Amino acid sequence: MFRKNTNERENMKLLKYVQTDVEACVLQGLLESCGIYCIIEYDAEVPSSKVVIGATMLGVNIYVRNEDYEEAKKIIEESTIKQDI
Repeated sequence: MFRKNTNERENMKLLKYVQTDVEACVLQGLLESCGIYCIIEYDAEVPSSKVVIGATMLGVNIYVRNEDYEEAKKIIEESTIKQDI
């Protein structure tokens, strides 16, 4: 979900900032597969550039519900540790 809707983010906390929407989509899939709802939001207005080049490297914010923040953080940390091994 790519949004710029501040009302939806009212009860959400910034979990992570990533450089590309590809990385954001991978993390979104990981979190949602663990039952954690999240939204991803571009750092800038980029829908037209996404259509032209298919991806963005302008930065993406990943938000999760306040009550899911600690669990989501742990899931991402564990995922990162496994990749480093």
